[in-house]
Amino acid sequence: MEFKNEWLDSLDKNVTNKGNIKKELDWIIVKLKKNLKLYGEAYPSPATYNGKYQIIENREWTTSFWTGMLWIAYEYTNDEEFLNIAKINTDSFINRLNTQYEIEHHDIGFLYTLSTVAAYKVTGESKYREASIKAANLLVERFIPQAGFIQAWGIKLDTEENRAIIDSLLNIPLLFWASEETKDSKYRDVAKQHYQKVISNIIREDNTTFHTYYFDYDTGKPLYGKTRQGYSDDSCWARGQAWAIYGQALASKYLCEDELNDKFEEVLEYFVNHLPADSIAYWDLIFNDENPSDRDSSSNAIALCGLLEKIKQEKELNYNYLYLIKIMLSNLQLSYTTINSDEQGILKHGVYSWHSGRGVDESNIWGDYFYLEALYRIYNNRWNSYW
Repeated sequence: MEFKNEWLDSLDKNVTNKGNIKKELDWIIVKLKKNLKLYGEAYPSPATYNGKYQIIENREWTTSFWTGMLWIAYEYTNDEEFLNIAKINTDSFINRLNTQYEIEHHDIGFLYTLSTVAAYKVTGESKYREASIKAANLLVERFIPQAGFIQAWGIKLDTEENRAIIDSLLNIPLLFWASEETKDSKYRDVAKQHYQKVISNIIREDNTTFHTYYFDYDTGKPLYGKTRQGYSDDSCWARGQAWAIYGQALASKYLCEDELNDKFEEVLEYFVNHLPADSIAYWDLIFNDENPSDRDSSSNAIALCGLLEKIKQEKELNYNYLYLIKIMLSNLQLSYTTINSDEQGILKHGVYSWHSGRGVDESNIWGDYFYLEALYRIYNNRWNSYW
């Protein structure tokens, strides 16, 4: 894998020094404490508006990223204030599950991995385990067996919503966890079939990714790919490429080599080779420094977590991955954080939905979460990941 020469100019070789990581974590904790006073038991919206998150109830697909940040903050600080709010938040997810409120989608995986699974791993309380397994069962119900994939959106088994999306690779760790926890192979079987279906079709021959992919509902025959978030059907949405990086890294934690159809290295290489001079992605990889657009810093935060997960699995230290981690982390810290500002987010210059104008050049809550996760992974390499 080749690296751009200009990246050397901005590389802080001490960026992964534990003292530097602790300093970065500490200012984030201060910001989270300040935000706690604003949000109380509620949640921040998916993206900021003029640097401020709206306060919302537990209804979005993104609310668990805030809860996941609270659990990491508690693990880092042992501060009871974070624990108490994290528990209240997580109980809200249990209520959301029991009332079936706004969970008709595959992001059940995001919602319950970072709430109830995280809570169970941190506290060991059985109610969180039970809720996590219940959530996994709901996700399994979205699996279309004759087609071999988990339906992304819409009312389950709706034949008009016969598609999977690249984001789903971060939803299926809930199923892998449930299989290991219950010793029931049905969860693993569904996750494996879905993973293989997605990897075999949503990654193009040039190692770029479609955002969404349609299949024949009755036979599972691959039909066509389309975008919903990317610039066009033929372009490569940066966050989607990052989901593919982290999603494959997580799958390799649970699946053996002959089950993986592993394209991690190829997908990563395309992502890396289409980053601009400062290594922080434009929101779609079709853009570059000669033809610029808005950045999406959250893509880099997601990719960082994928690299850190993968490097943890390697038997020998992969210096290419380590170099990439240092490059991206260095440039995020230097130019893309909100330190010394009144903005509520942690990472600035993100994009939620460029076409709708929603959350463009703003913070988004998943970018904040994955940046915090990346830092904490480096700080505590024994961390029991929620995924």
